[in-house]
Amino acid sequence: MADNPPSPDIRAAALDLLEKWQDAIEQGKPVSPESLCSGQPELLRALEDQIRSLYRCEKILAPNLPAPSNSQPAGPRVLLERYRLEALIGEGGHGQVWKAIDIQLDRPVAIKVPKPSRQLAPDEIDQLLKEARRVARLRHPGIVPVYDARPEGAAHVVISEWIDGTNLEAVLGQGPLDPKRALCLASQLARALEYSHAQGIIHRDIKPANLLLDAEGDLKVCDFGIAANQLELLGSTDRRYTLAYASPEQLRGDPLDHRSDIWGVGVVLFEMLTGTLPFPGDSVHYQRQAILTRPLNRPDGMDPHTWAVLDRSLNKEPFGRFQSAGEQAEAIEDELLRLEVGESERTARAETGRRLAATGAFLAVALLVFALLYSFSTINSSGAASSDGPESPQARFFPRSTADSLRDSLVGTPGLLDCREGVTWELAQARQREWAAYLGLPVEKSFYLTNEAPVLFRLIPPGVYIAGTEGPGPDSPRYEVRRQVTISRPFYLARHLTTQREWEELMGENPSWFSRLGGGASRVRSFNTADLPVESVSQEMAWKACAKLSARMGAQVFLPTEWQWEYACRAGSVSDFHPTADGGGPPNPYQISADDPGQTRLGLEGSTHPVETRAPNAFGLYDMHGNVAEWCADMFVADPGRILIDPFSPRGESPVARGGSWRDKPKDCRASRRVPGIFMPSATGIRFAMLAE
Repeated sequence: MADNPPSPDIRAAALDLLEKWQDAIEQGKPVSPESLCSGQPELLRALEDQIRSLYRCEKILAPNLPAPSNSQPAGPRVLLERYRLEALIGEGGHGQVWKAIDIQLDRPVAIKVPKPSRQLAPDEIDQLLKEARRVARLRHPGIVPVYDARPEGAAHVVISEWIDGTNLEAVLGQGPLDPKRALCLASQLARALEYSHAQGIIHRDIKPANLLLDAEGDLKVCDFGIAANQLELLGSTDRRYTLAYASPEQLRGDPLDHRSDIWGVGVVLFEMLTGTLPFPGDSVHYQRQAILTRPLNRPDGMDPHTWAVLDRSLNKEPFGRFQSAGEQAEAIEDELLRLEVGESERTARAETGRRLAATGAFLAVALLVFALLYSFSTINSSGAASSDGPESPQARFFPRSTADSLRDSLVGTPGLLDCREGVTWELAQARQREWAAYLGLPVEKSFYLTNEAPVLFRLIPPGVYIAGTEGPGPDSPRYEVRRQVTISRPFYLARHLTTQREWEELMGENPSWFSRLGGGASRVRSFNTADLPVESVSQEMAWKACAKLSARMGAQVFLPTEWQWEYACRAGSVSDFHPTADGGGPPNPYQISADDPGQTRLGLEGSTHPVETRAPNAFGLYDMHGNVAEWCADMFVADPGRILIDPFSPRGESPVARGGSWRDKPKDCRASRRVPGIFMPSATGIRFAMLAE
């Protein structure tokens, strides 16, 4: 019977020991595998297998690659008839990096080639070239540009910009960094990853050895060798990582998303500040267990504000971390600013502000009143002052309104549903019926894609409500301040999230992780997966589905704005979670515990659940809290204003997804939660909206 293959952790550790074994031979001080594995006997067999593989592969690959035993090539060696190798700069577990000269352009470049021990099959070479070419499209000052990627003999080479500097690993070999310097570099790293994630690319191997510092001391991310598109990670069995910097979900084999890189930033920042790893271990087993289970300990003397950033970055569960690299960068930059300004200067500024407020209170109030009146009379559909530049094509679904046009449009109608202080179920449903009668439309519309796949829509009456939270938001208070929002036109919203059955009929494929053939199939064996919400959908895919359904129905189908979504989610309630039909508190179906509102839903459910199996809200909508996050039409704007009429933001940081998902804590599925939405495998889906006509 064949032996079980070693785990990914064992293989990665064995490759590291193989490097040490090779280095010892090159230095004329050979060492036995047994002595290298002393204290870690579980690695001995894997190391011996790697050494045998090295002997076999060297004969095959040596003619195609530069010899690894010398820091200088034996003679002038030219790859691809263009790049003259100058010196071997470094080696990792899987590859070598050479400094070379581009003969055609007369400039230095960096060339990465696999180590001789890494014999690649043709399909592996094709995949690596595909990844390298994708990364070559990234253009950001914090990412090392890739110039080219081509096969060379039995291997492949990646050509990138030569950075005249060093890497962070070498710098940290001298000890921890000054806190301000560490925070500055961490901010640069998070901003580079924010850009990479927006392009759909996850690095998956954030560590000091892959972070270069140029001559000016600025950080640049390199080595996207195991980077992947987020869609490609669905169902992937690729478990490559560097153990000390790997996230818990990487070790568990769970679906990965951008938040795994956010963990990597946290590990690197911890190491820069302390000179040590947050989760060390004497062996592969103990280090793995530390990452998975051991609480993060606050180092003695660490600033509590800095610690708060680290603690959130290194939460064991993705939903407990910063939800985007941009959000993480903001927190790091806020802490850096706090350190730079200093306590005394901030105190002086506060005192100056107090005096100005005391002497100019009347003027301030007058200006505030003028600003509110002006904004109410001139607010446009983006919820902010108009800006130059073309709007998105979706803007046609959200015509602009003003206070005057709103008053005129409501004459003779059932009027707005005023939810600012909350309304009963009976009143919310009565207003639905009144508007349906006024428009001559049904409260519920249906369209059959097939006999088994009806798309059901509920009429949402126009109304006014208070968005945001009553007190400071638990995540980003500046995003969730209370604001008055008016939705001036009735619209239809799908009764439930788009199911996998509906999506397959409409789009001809199913990207879902929790599908019959998806990577999470084992978690949903007890369900009919056709009734689960489709997930692993990007906003772009969602808009394409809207266009297809519009053509099938002969109607205007679109994604709701985030403000239409919140209004429909609340359904007249002032609570962050809509009440049950009997008027009770937070609905039990959403696993919210009064004793522990921060408990995780991940441990309770572990997957999405079939649509329409939990209680609806007053408008008859299901699964507005949790299950999967729902894409909205907007781009994220941190503060669109305080008095909004039909707001829509066609330009902003990134798309918006609302409602939270099965992966989030219950409190993060609240109606008011606003964060920049980034595509999350297994957690982002769609709910169609339609014009009431």
